[in-house]
Amino acid sequence: MDSIFGDIEQVGFYSIPHLMIQLVSKCRVNGSGAMRYFAVIGWAVILGVLTCDLSLNGLFYRQAIHFSINPHPDFFELFKLDLRFVHSHWTIIKLGHFIGFAIMDALLWNMTRKRGASALLSIAFAVSTEILQLYFNRDGRIYDMLIDSAGVLASYYIPLIHRMVFGNYAKSFHK
Repeated sequence: MDSIFGDIEQVGFYSIPHLMIQLVSKCRVNGSGAMRYFAVIGWAVILGVLTCDLSLNGLFYRQAIHFSINPHPDFFELFKLDLRFVHSHWTIIKLGHFIGFAIMDALLWNMTRKRGASALLSIAFAVSTEILQLYFNRDGRIYDMLIDSAGVLASYYIPLIHRMVFGNYAKSFHK
């Protein structure tokens, strides 16, 4: 199959970032507005599934999605400060929070070309997903909102810093 998705059975934990890199590169190459919207919607769906799925192990290792609805979540769960290594993949999962929302911001900026608006939308989406987790028997936490927001801010500031550092540097070579 000659598409950006390849065999759907091969889309697992390690291939999701590869899939997004291909999507972003297609957006840049084609410049299609529709493709930019597709990339944002596609990434939002991926983040949504990762947010709401009851077992990330089941999703990544058995490719099984399972949702468990809790119609009456305890919102005080958001305020738990259980910052500890819950399991061996804790650091990878938190890094996934950071990178996932950095990608979301980059895709939104690519679609809107408005840095502030894309950052605000990305942070709002990050906060929403953490609250949404409570409705799916997952652990939504304020510190995860902060990690998500840090990814958004990294996506926001790194290009600006790069331009400040290398933009002026590059201009000095063309004098």
